[in-house]
Amino acid sequence: MRVLVAIHFAGEVEKESYVATPLTKAIAKPVLEAGLRSCHDLSSLVQMQMHEYLREHGYSCPMDETDCAFQWTFKTKDRYFDYIHRNPQNLKDFNTFLSGIRDTRNHWTDWYPVEERLLQRFSGKEILLVDVGGGKGHDLERFMAKHPMSKGNLVLQDLPGVIDDIASFSEGIQSMAHDIFQPQPIKGPEQRDGILPDSELKTLGHPSYSCFITQDDNPTIAGYKNHWSKLPTADWPEVDDHNDNGASTKV
Repeated sequence: MRVLVAIHFAGEVEKESYVATPLTKAIAKPVLEAGLRSCHDLSSLVQMQMHEYLREHGYSCPMDETDCAFQWTFKTKDRYFDYIHRNPQNLKDFNTFLSGIRDTRNHWTDWYPVEERLLQRFSGKEILLVDVGGGKGHDLERFMAKHPMSKGNLVLQDLPGVIDDIASFSEGIQSMAHDIFQPQPIKGPEQRDGILPDSELKTLGHPSYSCFITQDDNPTIAGYKNHWSKLPTADWPEVDDHNDNGASTKV
């Protein structure tokens, strides 16, 4: 308990008598509790073994999504998302954490020039936006509420297990089971996602119209290369990235 008190996860009111602190109460919230489990049980365990993985692999970056530090740590050939879908608690924690944490951040439509980049070219007949790996569709619901003209032209994509688990979809949002490591079946729309596998960038439709919009903790698209413990780093294409600080990066 002394360690927990030192880092303010608990307070000590007298000898061997402890009370909850604001940090204790925050971590007890379902969203952060799920995030703590997800980060520790998956990402942190990989980081703890990273030195051994790098030593055994000659301190080189992985080039195969089925042979990264994640697979080495968990003794599996499953990719990250395949793995968590085989483990119900991991999947539940992942979805709970992502759904909740996005509610605490500025929505991407608050800083991305939607009218200029998306709606000016939108005729109302084609698919406007595909949310790749979009979970339960909360992001598209917020987009549709802010831009009602998009109703009926939005597509939510995720793995079959996620799509099948959604009780009901908002009217105006189409659902489609899709593996992000497979070619994108919808060509031509704008697409956005907070999760970026390298293979998805190669299938975004005609470059004169389609674009890839991404929002993540990392301020630039280059930050995604920090996820190499789970994804390969070969063949990164040229992509423009705009973030909420107004910066633009070309990779």
